[in-house]
Amino acid sequence: MRTPPEFEDRLPALIDAYPRLFKGSVRDPYSYLGPGWFSIVNQLCQVINASLSDAESDQFYVTQIKEKTGFLRFRFACSEAMRPQIRALVRATEDATMTICSDSGKSKEKPI
Repeated sequence: MRTPPEFEDRLPALIDAYPRLFKGSVRDPYSYLGPGWFSIVNQLCQVINASLSDAESDQFYVTQIKEKTGFLRFRFACSEAMRPQIRALVRATEDATMTICSDSGKSKEKPI
C-alpha cells in the first residue's frame, strides 16, 4: 500500500540537500520526518550547514530525526567544542515543534 503524498517521509529530501550534515544517510533506521515539520527542520539544517567550517563538518553528522511524545527529536554527533552552539539551535527548533503538527504543519491547540 502506497503512503499518501501528504504523509510521505520528507527525510530523503534533506539528506540530498545537506550532504555535509547527513553523510548520505541517517544512522537510525527509525528516523522519519513528516511533511508538517519539513520547513522548520530544513531551516535548522540551513543554519547548521552555514555555521560549520569544512573541518567542523567532517566532525558533524545527524544520527536521528523523528517525532517522540508530540515533538521533534533531532539527534546529532559532533565534537565537544561545537556541541553547545549546535545544541542551542536544535533545542529551539525542537521546542517550536511542540505547537506544530508533524503531518499537517498546522498549529496544535495545546502542546502535548
